[in-house]
Amino acid sequence: MPGLPGFSDNPFRDRHDLLRAATAIIKPLEQYRSKSKARVKLYPSTAAGFDDVAAQLEGFARPLWAISGLVDKSTDPSLRSWLRGIEAGVDPENPEYWGHLGSFDQRMVEMESIAFALLMEPQVILSSLNSKSLENLKQWLKQINSFDMPQNNWRWFRVLVNLALTKVLGSDEEKARQAMDADFELLDQFYLGEGWSSDGVWGDDRKQADYYSGSFAIQFAQLLYVRCAVDDEERVAKYRQQAMDFASEYWRYFDTNGAAIPFDGTMNIGYAYPNMYMSEDYNSRQSVYWCLKSFVVLGLPSDHPFWTVKEEPHPIYSLVPSARHPDTARVFPAPHQIVCHSEEHHYLLSAGQMTTKMFKAREAKYGKFAYSSAFAYSVPTGLELHQVAPDSTLAVTLDGGEPWRVRSQPVDVCFDTIPIHSAKGHGHLPSITSTWRPVKNLDLTIQTTLVPLTYHYPGWHLRYHIPAIDRAKIKHDGQFAEGYVTEESSVLVKSRGGVSGIVDLTPSIHLKGGLRRDEPKLGGRGYLIHADPNTNLVAQKTLIPSIRYSGAGTMGNQSNVASEAPPSAIVATAVFGVSNVNQSMEYVPNDWYYFKDDWGSMTMLDIDVTAAGETNISIQQATPPGTLERGPL
Repeated sequence: MPGLPGFSDNPFRDRHDLLRAATAIIKPLEQYRSKSKARVKLYPSTAAGFDDVAAQLEGFARPLWAISGLVDKSTDPSLRSWLRGIEAGVDPENPEYWGHLGSFDQRMVEMESIAFALLMEPQVILSSLNSKSLENLKQWLKQINSFDMPQNNWRWFRVLVNLALTKVLGSDEEKARQAMDADFELLDQFYLGEGWSSDGVWGDDRKQADYYSGSFAIQFAQLLYVRCAVDDEERVAKYRQQAMDFASEYWRYFDTNGAAIPFDGTMNIGYAYPNMYMSEDYNSRQSVYWCLKSFVVLGLPSDHPFWTVKEEPHPIYSLVPSARHPDTARVFPAPHQIVCHSEEHHYLLSAGQMTTKMFKAREAKYGKFAYSSAFAYSVPTGLELHQVAPDSTLAVTLDGGEPWRVRSQPVDVCFDTIPIHSAKGHGHLPSITSTWRPVKNLDLTIQTTLVPLTYHYPGWHLRYHIPAIDRAKIKHDGQFAEGYVTEESSVLVKSRGGVSGIVDLTPSIHLKGGLRRDEPKLGGRGYLIHADPNTNLVAQKTLIPSIRYSGAGTMGNQSNVASEAPPSAIVATAVFGVSNVNQSMEYVPNDWYYFKDDWGSMTMLDIDVTAAGETNISIQQATPPGTLERGPL
């Protein structure tokens, strides 16, 4: 993909660089603007779930996040064109009027950036618009207080609009304060701890702590409030502290090259290529310009210390050597995740997030076991296995072979520490456990525990599944999507992004704690899924290493086991991922022979599951899971 001059070649060192980058993004929109400059519609266009006028308002309003950059170029006629667009957009008699609001209206979202422009550059706007236009603007914004809104991050849009109405446009403070107090009462219920908020009240309908509740929306809006509502001292102090708590560890979600971990439904059309499968119904062609929120820092003057402060290395490098290795896996209780950050691979293990809302590919965006900054996740295109593209998840089918059900809506989430004994010594590993019910009307549950082996075995994490099930034909436990090598119980795949693989460890499990040794074990076999094209967020064609288990007649047959005993079947897989971000090209070669140190030295796993549900893991050096022969990937 060709770069964007002024952006792709930008060092991003000072305010001038950032201003040049903002201009590079905004200037190409000019050819798509309407006659009166109030709307922007990109071509070729695609439809969103809301009306097209609101979608065109997106294209106009989102560049206003860089309003301070536009003002800085006040001699440029482009600033006047944006003000002219506001005049036309809020005028009910103008053909380009943005429209009256209704409940749950997308226009509410776009009001946030207009409110931001008012709060950041009040004098410029007040002096440029005539009295009629200012009154029209006030009346148009006030509509947000008359309609229902979702109980999620949208409430912050109304808070900021009311702040702009009272501080800049002279609206009634008492009425605005009533609306703000009601919104704050709800927003306060989103707080989870350690600076994290959920996107809505954490409950049976939704458990979402994602980029919307983090950097893109709620945390971002709280900081705008800190900047613009200094008179609300108590709340400002609270949000400032939450921001510090959040930022103190949030850096772990970014790799040393700056790559973020794709997760949730924030990715827009054009995230890496024109992929409609991954888009939501709330994505229009103009939605991506929310990225201009990154340019609010242009509001700082050119002599602010921010522009001259020394750029520091990634915080992972600042950890003292004695703390670095155990600290490569960090538990985040609020979002129910464990973030793993090592030279081999940057990823997170996830359990507990979900939504019952009918978002497209919600199981893929919230319900997978692992999300990686190197190997992006995949979304489904159909019902067949290669169309489901079940990377980093568990897929189950019952008799008949269809449809495939992938992990979603997990419950009973808990963190624990598991003792480990390995060649590198004794220690404790964090783990996260959750339970999934694939079919609501069938007494079938699968409990899964995820354990990062980062320090003891770089690049590896462990998954073990405990099914309580009467009948299930096949399960697939899939690894990150990405020639390849397939063996009886393992698969290894190489791509430009790195190497990923999966190994079935079930035959090497030693069951204890009351389990009969004659209970059947569910051995799996290596299976390579050729995923449907365009299922992956980043790579248009992918291969997914997986293990296929057949469980008919063996799973859940506990007639010979006392009721208080541990489950009679455990399925275990070890998952391998090494990105090329911190490795030399020699580490990601064409021959998998060179992976002896990491891939080839996988181990014998000893899981001791007691009647009380306690688990111990012992890993001893053992024969590799497959014959290590030189061969092309």
